[in-house]
Amino acid sequence: MSNEDTCFRCDSNRVISGKTLGHALGAIFRPYGISGFKWFGPTRLFLSGEGRACLDCGLFRSDVDKEKANELFEHWDLPVPPH
Repeated sequence: MSNEDTCFRCDSNRVISGKTLGHALGAIFRPYGISGFKWFGPTRLFLSGEGRACLDCGLFRSDVDKEKANELFEHWDLPVPPH
């Protein structure tokens, strides 16, 4: 079983795959600290076309473009926890 088949919140193996859907541009993620009414710079990240959901705890996960995510966080000087 791959890590993609196991929920990292509850360790369940009841994880299903599917498509992410949203408005015409795609499903989005907007980090806290960014208003939707900012005039300059990126304000959101588009989710990949696929996602996974755990049937036991409800956790949903998808991917974003990591370079665009870093650009967004640097542009708005958002606090990013160290890794």
